[in-house]
Amino acid sequence: MATDDAALLKWVYGDEISMAVMKPLLDAPWWPKLQSDMSVPQREVFKGETNQLSVRERMLVNIAILACVGRERSFRSRCHGLLRGGFQEEELAEVFRQVAMYAGMPTGVECSLVLAEAARDLKAAGVLPADDAKEA
Repeated sequence: MATDDAALLKWVYGDEISMAVMKPLLDAPWWPKLQSDMSVPQREVFKGETNQLSVRERMLVNIAILACVGRERSFRSRCHGLLRGGFQEEELAEVFRQVAMYAGMPTGVECSLVLAEAARDLKAAGVLPADDAKEA
């Protein structure tokens, strides 16, 4: 599994599995212009050279914020991307344990459910190893 910054950012920004939930938006005729307009500040936040946090650290902060503000579709897509980018389910589950403590138990539980569904999707697609394959 790729873990360098470029690979992680590629998966976080999405592929056919992680972006499936966003398909209606991606198919909208006005989306390319809006996406282009929004990408400049986003690129600076994620790739800017003045960042004090690593890409991995920024991704953990990002997913915690998405969870806390209830952006379920973006959050779901990001879970898929982070798992594909080399994060372990247990790492993300720890973030959601922290979310539960500071943003409330229902939020933490919802995040954990989305994480479990993302992992299930990626295992079914053969992108992540099945649980029984990890034990072997």
